[in-house]
Amino acid sequence: MIQALNTSRTLSLCFLGNDWDIVVISFIHTGLRQDVLHQPFQLPLFGVEPNSDLEMKVRPLFKYIGSKYRSAEKIASYFPKRFKTYYEPFAGSLAVLGAIKPSSSVAGDIVKPLIDLWILAQRQPDKLLSSYEKNYNLYIKDRQTVYENIKESFNKNNNPYDFLFISRTCYGGVIRFRKDGYLSTPIGCHHPISPESLAQRMKVWSSIISNTCFFHSSFEDTIEKAGSGDLIYCDPPYSDTQKILYGAQSFSLNDLFQCLQKAKSRGAYIVLSIDGTKKSGSKKISFEFPDNLFFNNNYLSLGGSMLKRFSCEGLDMVDEFVSDRLLLSYDFKSLASKEGLLEAA
Repeated sequence: MIQALNTSRTLSLCFLGNDWDIVVISFIHTGLRQDVLHQPFQLPLFGVEPNSDLEMKVRPLFKYIGSKYRSAEKIASYFPKRFKTYYEPFAGSLAVLGAIKPSSSVAGDIVKPLIDLWILAQRQPDKLLSSYEKNYNLYIKDRQTVYENIKESFNKNNNPYDFLFISRTCYGGVIRFRKDGYLSTPIGCHHPISPESLAQRMKVWSSIISNTCFFHSSFEDTIEKAGSGDLIYCDPPYSDTQKILYGAQSFSLNDLFQCLQKAKSRGAYIVLSIDGTKKSGSKKISFEFPDNLFFNNNYLSLGGSMLKRFSCEGLDMVDEFVSDRLLLSYDFKSLASKEGLLEAA
């Protein structure tokens, strides 16, 4: 059937096929009327209406190594206060989207079962919860056998139900694909989240993403949709640590830079998270960035390396603290000053 997703500033027409497939037929971004752009205006902070039920820190729906859950609020503090539609071309766990709760957003990812999972969480959360509860009850009786059966099922069908359960039970939430697409992560030693706790998180997330339009697409296709006044936040696979994760072996950072340059020329705001420092600052990851793409370069401390924590098995992590680099396409201080003057007006 055809369904229209409508907010005050966006309209999306979507075709819903089977239980979890969704093909976007068209996307119409209306933005702000041109005849009022010269007038003082104020969109809500982050484009979000106040909602007391969603003010708490949003817990992740599923485990995903590299998630920005711990740093989402800090990242968001560098965002413009006013933007139109929010874009995440590397959706992952959507931790930053969950922190800002935008009223208009687009999320894409090349990992299809991940996008299928988000679409189910948005439209049919009860089906996800029912499947998780069934697998959970089997799992607590025979962990290893049930995990291997679900992993085998996922590798045959790539479905979002198995993907969700594996993310909650695999080793450290490390979703690792071989080059042939086979998910190879072994079982973890932790106890998975209970169905009751997952249901609570699902309710919060279903509300947050109610106006999000999801795409199973490359980052190029997602970024191409962004225009003037939109905000693009990119959290791509990190070249120094994450090439084996999420099937990211073919990812090209230079291709991403080219897409972002085009988006900037169209008037979009760009924010990029990327490798910063490792080994408590003694190792700095170097990149060659295109001229005139980024204006600000910031380092955000993340504490101990998650990947190293898994491999060190509780050993001293004092030399394994890491930081991310956060790059902005705009002058943050100048923009914040202008936005302050607009608010005063």
